[in-house]
Amino acid sequence: MPPVIEARGITKRFPGVVANDNVNFTLEQGEIHALLGENGAGKSTLMNIIYSLYQPDEGEILVNGEPAEFHSPTDAINRGIGMVHQHFMLVPVMTVTENSMLGLEETVGSRRISAVVGGILAVTLGFMIGGGGAALSSPEVGLSVWGFIGAVVGAAFAAAMIFLDLPSRMSSSVGRNLIGPLAGVGFGLGYYVLTDLILGAQGGLLNWLLTGATVGFFTNLRWIDKQEVAQRVKRLSDDYGLAVDPYATIQDMPVGAQQRVEIIKALYRDARVLILDEPTAVLTPQEADDLFDVMRRLRDSGVSIIFISHKLREVLDIADRITVLRRGQVVGSAVPENATRESLARMMLSLIHI
Repeated sequence: MPPVIEARGITKRFPGVVANDNVNFTLEQGEIHALLGENGAGKSTLMNIIYSLYQPDEGEILVNGEPAEFHSPTDAINRGIGMVHQHFMLVPVMTVTENSMLGLEETVGSRRISAVVGGILAVTLGFMIGGGGAALSSPEVGLSVWGFIGAVVGAAFAAAMIFLDLPSRMSSSVGRNLIGPLAGVGFGLGYYVLTDLILGAQGGLLNWLLTGATVGFFTNLRWIDKQEVAQRVKRLSDDYGLAVDPYATIQDMPVGAQQRVEIIKALYRDARVLILDEPTAVLTPQEADDLFDVMRRLRDSGVSIIFISHKLREVLDIADRITVLRRGQVVGSAVPENATRESLARMMLSLIHI
């Protein structure tokens, strides 16, 4: 049986640096494969290529032995690949169920239209209720007439990027950093990213209008059964021990629970490959142990997991296989039974090559 994911000869260059240099990597079904390395080793770059946030300069990605033509994260999602980033992509004022529904926005073209139109109407509604530019230019809201115009223009710009799929064509890390957040509207991140980026709205009536009310309204227009989504979220939570309340509001949840919501979002899209990018960086030791329990249950059910980390103890505790990256190159591999913290540290520092 071929690997569920194979990266062959992946090279990725950014100005002044080779982030990945002829990297080969495989992931087998039902395993936890740890990608170990110091900060800047190229771990996240490789995973962002697999998830199609970046396009490789050289090399190819295979899924179940077949070359994958990925042009955006939507393509990766449709092939059963999910990714939980270090910085969660959740709408704080919405519930777990509503966030899970947002993940469906990228699947139908009309939903992209409603996402952008909804964002524009939300800004307009907030502007009108607030009494125009004078009322909304107060420090509490932080929106002026020019801010309003900028928001509408920004939404239109986001629409153009979504339809043209510009993020998948951006090779510059700087360009991606600028374009990515806006284009996120088309990847199911909702309107919060757009409004937070352009308006700086962090709370109160305007925030509510720009997120919960508008998203709920347009979700209903798309005839998605919220109760059915909530029931499936509950089943996923119970099946994998995620302990998440479908009706809980994100901003009221601890960090560990928010991370589990991200996992549920990926599973809701039928992910069979899960990429976890430094998942314990924001967790307490107990939350990390709870996450490892969830990972083991996922693995035992056949889900394949790539675990990105620089923490030796965690890698030895949870991984079935370990690949070590340094300065964009694979410098070694091991299985926990035959590895120690010292041997892994030596590989990370390139003192030996296994």
